[in-house]
Amino acid sequence: MALRNKIKSLLNKDDDNIGVEAPISVDESGDIVPQDSGDELLSHVNRLSREQVVMFEKKSSQTEKIADNALQDVIIPFPNFEPVDFANGYNWDAKNKKYGKSYQLYLQSLRVINDLTIRYEETAEAKYLRKSQDIIESWMEYMFSEPENEMLWYDHPTANRAQLIMQFMYHAKDKVEYDVPKYMEVLDRHAKVLSNPDIYNFNNHGLMMDRTLLVLGTFLNRDDLFEKGFGRATETFWYNFSAQGVHLENSPDYHQMVVDMYKEIQEYLELSNRSFSDFIIRYIDKADEYFDILVKPDGHLPAIGDSSNTSYPLNNKKYINFNDFESGMNIIQRDGAAPFYLTFITGYTTRVHKHLDDLSITLNYNKKDFFVDPGKFNYSKSPIRRYMMRAPAHSTIFFREKDIKYKRTNENRFTREVRNTGYYHGQAFSLVSGLNESFSESRKLERVLISFNKYDLVFILDKAYGMQEELIQNFNLHEDVKIDSKSDGTVLTHDETSITLKQFEQNELNIIKGEDEEAIAKNTVGFGKSTDTYQLQYSTLTEKGRRFDFVTAINMGGHKMEAPIFYDAHMEVIIEGEHFRINY
Repeated sequence: MALRNKIKSLLNKDDDNIGVEAPISVDESGDIVPQDSGDELLSHVNRLSREQVVMFEKKSSQTEKIADNALQDVIIPFPNFEPVDFANGYNWDAKNKKYGKSYQLYLQSLRVINDLTIRYEETAEAKYLRKSQDIIESWMEYMFSEPENEMLWYDHPTANRAQLIMQFMYHAKDKVEYDVPKYMEVLDRHAKVLSNPDIYNFNNHGLMMDRTLLVLGTFLNRDDLFEKGFGRATETFWYNFSAQGVHLENSPDYHQMVVDMYKEIQEYLELSNRSFSDFIIRYIDKADEYFDILVKPDGHLPAIGDSSNTSYPLNNKKYINFNDFESGMNIIQRDGAAPFYLTFITGYTTRVHKHLDDLSITLNYNKKDFFVDPGKFNYSKSPIRRYMMRAPAHSTIFFREKDIKYKRTNENRFTREVRNTGYYHGQAFSLVSGLNESFSESRKLERVLISFNKYDLVFILDKAYGMQEELIQNFNLHEDVKIDSKSDGTVLTHDETSITLKQFEQNELNIIKGEDEEAIAKNTVGFGKSTDTYQLQYSTLTEKGRRFDFVTAINMGGHKMEAPIFYDAHMEVIIEGEHFRINY
């Protein structure tokens, strides 16, 4: 409510610094200098190239379907979303529980205009422009009524909508008559909101605002808007990428989206003979190369954070280990007859798109998923969405008592209460350790992973510190994994590939069945779609003096081994007759 009131006040403010009839620039003394009259501005718009206005146009496999449905007043806000029928009038407050806030976000974005203008370009049929005009002007009428809608001037839809209105205006030249001053006034309102530092966030939404400001600055001949978008996009880059080139919003899907946005913005800047610095361009290249490390051997990105099962080409796949303190991402992997790939989360820098997934793992072996993150489901407040963000949805450790929990906080950028405590990659094995000490009353959780290079074998060493509590070691399984409990361990099978989990400390196993639960043991299989899965939950009471509460072996190669022996600062274990001494 406070944000909406702030935006209303901003839009109702008589601000001489932002106008349409006389586009402005600012001289060295800070005085405003008129540049063009209104007629000259229209002439300027008519001289712009297509790339200067519609470079960020996005075609999808459903563009034709979305556009042709819109001609019948059936609006599909986003590809694969359920439609809303506007045959009896445009209902700009339409909601759909399945998609949560995302439904209103894309409806207020006027995303359908993107598909209509693409179809106009493809067919030269003016009906697509006329329908675009109907939709835009219906939305304008709605906007001028000042409705109470939190998505109306939210950053993401505001940025996209301004871009699409300009896209329509560019295509409508000499094709469709429309009220130019009214459209310019609406763009002016968008410029005010997008320029407002009080609502700007240094994340992917902020970058959307900056990208649109670049186009608005070009379209309205406003150097001040262009420079604000350019400057903020530069500052946002340094805030949002690690020194390793990883986008810090905790999700491979958002890494991909933001890297693509920066590459597109660089192309747009070059149209004006501008550019990001050489340092940023080199980091963008580094961020692009990260995909070849991150992609799993099965050709998909891990569904960590607010991600989905996104495919990615394996042409340049790199089987190298990776550790990044800032993003918390660790990857241990190797190629071979049965490729091995494991991720381990040990911290974060921003809470954006962050799940309570600290100290969690995912495992892909022989190109088959065994332990997976549940994905995002959607962005609603539904029970399934809330569950998928919590620790029990991930393959990690947590306290049974629900009141013992920790919060995601942007302060972890500075405090590093959740962090990587070290890693080692040698000839015989790799070791990575992480610590979560963001709980109250001196509680903390520790996890150490040890992967052997010669053997398809991983040890997980888990420890809780503090008072005596019931501790859960959870494994969230891929929905196609089958379970077979045996005396010497739990066998997991995905198609023809099997692995075995063996515990070396006393604990109890409980198998959670998603089919028996309303919002537990669920994996995402599409936006707003979930499927039942199984979870393995091992439980034990924490015990002082015990070095680790859980000692777990993930045996993927059927290797013979003896129980590990723990000393004050090292572990000894014999695998296939070979002795290992490992300091941790």
